[in-house]
Formats: sequence, C-alpha cells, structure tokens
Amino acid sequence: MKTLKEITFFDIDDTLFEGEAKVLVKDSITHAILEELTPAKYNNYKNNPKEYLDFSQFTSTDKFVETSTPMTKTIQILQDFYEIAKTSDSEVYLLTARGDFDKKEEFIEFLIKNGIEAGHKDEQKVHVFRAGNIPGLDNAGKKYRIIKNLLQDSDFETVRLYDDSEDNLEAFKKLELDYPNINVEAYLVNGSEIRRY
Repeated sequence: MKTLKEITFFDIDDTLFEGEAKVLVKDSITHAILEELTPAKYNNYKNNPKEYLDFSQFTSTDKFVETSTPMTKTIQILQDFYEIAKTSDSEVYLLTARGDFDKKEEFIEFLIKNGIEAGHKDEQKVHVFRAGNIPGLDNAGKKYRIIKNLLQDSDFETVRLYDDSEDNLEAFKKLELDYPNINVEAYLVNGSEIRRY
C-alpha cells in the first residue's frame, strides 16, 4: 500500500486564531504611535522611511494567550491532516510571520489546549516555523523560502498552505514553477470561509 506523502502548512494569525495583537507604526524621530495595524492590514502595508514597525505585541505570549480566539473550522482541518500524518509519510506544520515568542513553553501549551499537538517535528508533533526570524525579505518571501527549503530533495506529492494573506498565497503558488511534479494547493481563510485560491 502506498503511503501519503503530503506536506501541509497553516498560518496562525487570522487562520487558526483571531487575536488582538497589532503591529505599531511609530515615528522614527518621536517614536509616537502613528497607527496600529491588524495582521490583515499589515499584510498590505508599505513601510514609509520616516516610520518604523514595532512588533512587540507579536512576541508576547501573554497577549496571544489572553486575546486569541480559536478558529474551529481551520483547527479541525489541521487536526484531520495531523491524524493522517501520524500514520503516513505526510507532515503538518504551522508557519507564522511572527518571530520567537517570549514564553515558548506557554505558547506551546496554549496550542495543545486548543487541540493542536504542537512540539518538535522530530517527535512527530506540529512544529512551528517562525518566518519573523528571517531577515531581509517580506513575509511572503520568508514563508516561501521556508517551504521551498523543506521541499528540496523531498518526494512530496502535494504541498498545501492555509493562510489569510493573498500575498502569501501568491508567493506560495510560484512553487508550481519550481516543482512541476508536486501538486500545489493554496487555501484562502477569511473568517469561517475557506476557499481554494
């Protein structure tokens, strides 16, 4: 019997959890807050050289735990893929634009409490890739790089991404050119609505 060889990625913010963390746009000179961006607004934000971005709310485990509401539909999809992965050669990952959380263990505990078997990939758990730790690229480029690195020298038949950002999904779909023998599936998450992109 042939085993499934698929790799599936899920974004966190506005894909698995709705939260209240904001990216703060600050004046480069006065450091005054000029604007607060939701993850959706940040996805399309163009940085002004007279401003800088403060991501401190996105590194706070307390903020994430206290303000995040699970999006049960996408969590159920993740759980279904994870069950398949436990008995096949498939893999399931979280792929966030965030960097490291300040309290990693509490973050992992929160995911587990909400039905996501998070942990290290070597333990067959759902590993969290943090694109925010990669310098120099926009979020879509960072996520694309992580996925491409995992696909190199692999024999995956299908790769899929669930994300709320069309920019991330557009970048992801470029994998079709790099890997014509892999089925590339992109899914746009908009609240409780999930559709093939």
